[in-house]
Amino acid sequence: MFLHGIIGRDRRAHIALLTALTFIAALLAGAVPARAADPTPEQAFTLLKRDLQGLVDEAATKNVRMGISVTDLAHVVGGDTITVGDQEPYKAASVIKLPLLALLMDLADKGQLSLDESVTIPAGSSNIVGGSGTLRLREFPLDITVRELMELMVQVSDNTATNVLIDRAGGFDAINEYIDGLGYDTMWLGRKMIHTAVPPLQENWLNSSEVTDFLVRLYDHDFLSASSSEHIIDLMKGQLVNTKFGAVIPRDVLANKTGELGDASHDSGYILIDGREVALTATTAFSAPFTLAEANVYVQRAATFVYDFARTPLSEAGPTNAEKIAALRESESAKRTEATAAEDKRTALNKDLIATEARVQDAQAALTAAKNSSTNAEKAAKTAAKKTVKAKSAAKKASKKKAAATKKAAKAKKRYAAVKTAKTKKALTKANKTAKTAKKKAAKKSKALLVAKLAQKTADSAAKTARTTLTRAQASLKTLTDKQTRLSTEVASLTTQLDGLLAEVESLRLEADALEGVSSKASTLAEILAGRAIPGAQVVYTKNGVTEKYEYGVQNTRTGIPVEEDTIFQAASLSKVVGSYIFLKRVDQGVIDLDTPLWEYYESPRTAGNELAKTVTARMVLNHTTGFPNWAGAVGSDTPLVPQWTPGTKYGYSGDGFFLLQQTIEHLDGKSFAQTMKEEVFEPFGMTNSTLVTLPENFSRTIVGHSAAGVAGSVSNYVNGNTAYTLQTTATDYDKFIQHALLGGEGLKPETHALWTTESSDAVRSATNGANPYIKWGLGVGLQTNANGKALWHWGDNGDRKAFFIAYPERNESIAIFWNSANGQQSANQILSLFLGPQAFHAVTWVG
Repeated sequence: MFLHGIIGRDRRAHIALLTALTFIAALLAGAVPARAADPTPEQAFTLLKRDLQGLVDEAATKNVRMGISVTDLAHVVGGDTITVGDQEPYKAASVIKLPLLALLMDLADKGQLSLDESVTIPAGSSNIVGGSGTLRLREFPLDITVRELMELMVQVSDNTATNVLIDRAGGFDAINEYIDGLGYDTMWLGRKMIHTAVPPLQENWLNSSEVTDFLVRLYDHDFLSASSSEHIIDLMKGQLVNTKFGAVIPRDVLANKTGELGDASHDSGYILIDGREVALTATTAFSAPFTLAEANVYVQRAATFVYDFARTPLSEAGPTNAEKIAALRESESAKRTEATAAEDKRTALNKDLIATEARVQDAQAALTAAKNSSTNAEKAAKTAAKKTVKAKSAAKKASKKKAAATKKAAKAKKRYAAVKTAKTKKALTKANKTAKTAKKKAAKKSKALLVAKLAQKTADSAAKTARTTLTRAQASLKTLTDKQTRLSTEVASLTTQLDGLLAEVESLRLEADALEGVSSKASTLAEILAGRAIPGAQVVYTKNGVTEKYEYGVQNTRTGIPVEEDTIFQAASLSKVVGSYIFLKRVDQGVIDLDTPLWEYYESPRTAGNELAKTVTARMVLNHTTGFPNWAGAVGSDTPLVPQWTPGTKYGYSGDGFFLLQQTIEHLDGKSFAQTMKEEVFEPFGMTNSTLVTLPENFSRTIVGHSAAGVAGSVSNYVNGNTAYTLQTTATDYDKFIQHALLGGEGLKPETHALWTTESSDAVRSATNGANPYIKWGLGVGLQTNANGKALWHWGDNGDRKAFFIAYPERNESIAIFWNSANGQQSANQILSLFLGPQAFHAVTWVG
């Protein structure tokens, strides 16, 4: 606490203290440190990030959401940015006036607006509002220039001036279209200043990371001309509201824009120390009894940390070992991410390749069929052509015979006309008959020729179609074989690339390990735990199947026995999650139904006297809506259970509910829950250091609790197992449960496994502690949603022994933490941020 106090007051004092301590430690070790008195830029930036994260964590303990974003404009550390705290949307207050300014200057750059043009504000205009500013006190109607309005909007945060300028800029749609064009998703103008945020109007929103990015781009003249960008910065330099950044930073090096509401306090701007320029935004959101004045102090403290960084002398010394290790680890992580992306791409290409190979086979079969069809069609066409020739010849012959017979009949007719005798008559009759027969045959042969020609035409058309189909089949096969070749080449190339990336990952890891000796995370973790006066802890972090294990401190300050990997801690209420796994297995097995009253399975003496208690179901137990108190009497007692409200209608955390469900399963199974847990959880998952009851042989490696003042207690002896709180385990063992059961779903049907991540109750803790939109409850486990997605979590609190875990299914990432101190939970935010990265840990805030 002494060191933290110094850090909070003066970064240079902090650096001096660290240097002195380093020097003393080196003397004791027999060596003088080879490090300059002033920190390197990277060291100073790292200290700044740690201080800002600590400030955000402290704010969270007071239910204040805080987001901070700082960018090194001078490129002292390569233009890096620090972003800590909650980046969910904040009510924007007057900081939203910055993008409005930018749009106005953009219109000026395009010649669509003059800063010296006059605007008339009529009397009674809805733009004339209260709050900050002086324009509302003038007489209306009023003619005033855009330039004057901009000065008033920035320097005294004049709300009336802002509303008039919103109209001049084109209204909400034009401003939000401009913001969207800059690439910002959170920043939004939904209402005018002081106007009520009700439909069809909306609230104004932003977060610190987007505002700082806006400032950086403004400083770099990215989206405005240099003169327009500098005009806005000059207006910010003239800021007259000094309740935030201006209270702790001299005005001659400050350009900023403040904003505040009854539940929000923000400031955003530049610290313009020559050669050390930075952009900074701090946002807060709070509720009563926390006050605006208290929120202003947090914003001021953030500014103080950054101002101290900007004026701290820096050395030119190279990076320390710790910094080299951090860089190597960062490179390793980046390469691992790159390798994962390459593996994902290769998998996708392989999938496409397999599908293409199947299509190639289909195309080859289609080509063979097309060839056969074409061959047959060509044969049929040739046969038809031959038949046509033959029919044509036959028709020609028949035609000749017809002509000859007709001629002969004509001669016979002529002779008969000349000499009408029986002989000439007979000859005529015969000739006419022959002619008639020849005529019929000729007509028949002519018709046969026509049929043959039509058949030939059809056959020729079929042959042509078959040739076209064959050509297309050949082209399709070529396209597919070309794609197959290309995909094969790409897969081979990605395989080579992936092998190279994995080799780089391994090389970086080995180099960092060799340089590190002891994990840098372990060092930072030790600092966090020592800073909270926590005697001992275990942490296990797993990401994509890679597990890191950390042990810190001692089991017992009286004995000094160190915490090892197999040191046994109390899981406290993390026991409930393991119990819920067995309960859900019984649902899968048909032993119990989630919505059948437990009374129908087990007539517990504790619920016999109350009709409402008899309606409690397994689902109500798992989502904490039984209405039972946490504990009705002494923990594990036979005190009657009386719901405090109608079961199933309201959230209320209850350990006794879990104990009742445990007793129901024990009744149905005919054996102790401790034995069931051993057989169905510990043994299958390899949790060799876990029990639901205390084993005397484990006393020597079991932690004791320590009070907030550090007074050691004694080992708890749980003779009777209670799934609400008596699980004794290690972080390593609990991580196995997380991986196998919670994330892996082993032993559960998929639809049952999904019940853990399905919202079942709202987790409203009390009338004064209302619903948290980011926290819900599944069946047996808490649910948190933030920018990193949905997470499963639970906390454990056995007084002076505490525990916490959180797991992100979509990221395949989890962490389990066990402490032997009443102070344990105080370090949760810092430890989670160390391993999971800065983000809003709403679960920690909810626990309080």
